[in-house]
Amino acid sequence: MSKGSVLLWFGSQPNQRALANKLAEKFNIAGIVIEKRTGGKPLYSPKKIFNSIIDRLLFNEIRKSWSALMKKYDGDFPSWPEAEILETPTINSENAIEFSKSRTPDLILVSGTSLVRKEMLSSPTRLGIMNLHTGLSPYVKGGPNCTNWCIANGEFHLIGNTVMWIDPGIDSGRIISSERVDPGGNNTLSEIHIKVMESAHELYIRSANHVMNSADKIKGVGQDTIAKGMTYYTRDWNNQMKYRLLKNMPKIREAIESGKIKEQADSLVLIELQEHGKA
Repeated sequence: MSKGSVLLWFGSQPNQRALANKLAEKFNIAGIVIEKRTGGKPLYSPKKIFNSIIDRLLFNEIRKSWSALMKKYDGDFPSWPEAEILETPTINSENAIEFSKSRTPDLILVSGTSLVRKEMLSSPTRLGIMNLHTGLSPYVKGGPNCTNWCIANGEFHLIGNTVMWIDPGIDSGRIISSERVDPGGNNTLSEIHIKVMESAHELYIRSANHVMNSADKIKGVGQDTIAKGMTYYTRDWNNQMKYRLLKNMPKIREAIESGKIKEQADSLVLIELQEHGKA
């Protein structure tokens, strides 16, 4: 693995902290900008309390699956790797811009932040700015969780991850690599989430190393040359979709055993590291 330098723009959740530690084993960390979001609606608003009760009564499996993922990474990686760290309420803050422009990394790696704006994207780097999307672009983009959207829609073959060059859009940059993740016929929702996230981390590290050590700058593949896809939004992830997810969970095994997932997956265009073009 290369020991080139990387600057991290990360969210503050345990899965991002875990990824930062894994990257620190392979690369020199030039610094970490951690976006710790604040503000928004009151913590105990009536709507939030009502939704929390509904989630616990009707959709507890979904709530617990994500909590289990966070608990796993919180235990495995209780602290951030040793590096200069800047905490900021938004990734596009003046402090974050100044901090990033004071570094000279080979590569900037992004994971779990809000949408990165133009001025932040102008931060100097030798190779570029990469983004990890825990969804299979261009087929599935957005949030809050692409794996959950795939299961709710019965599109089990679209579960996967993508590494791309970042642009101002939502998960729309040129693709460096993409991989499907087999959900497994007997896995719980929690096990599927862990499997997808572990695969995402491994793909990101391989992709960063590939870019770092390539003789030529990697151009990537434009998403519009692959498929149109679908962008999902957090505001649309409602109780109806949660119900559909739980209803579809038992159908995953049936889809695997019948060969339906394999048949659908064969029509997908996935980008392997050695396949994409070079600038």
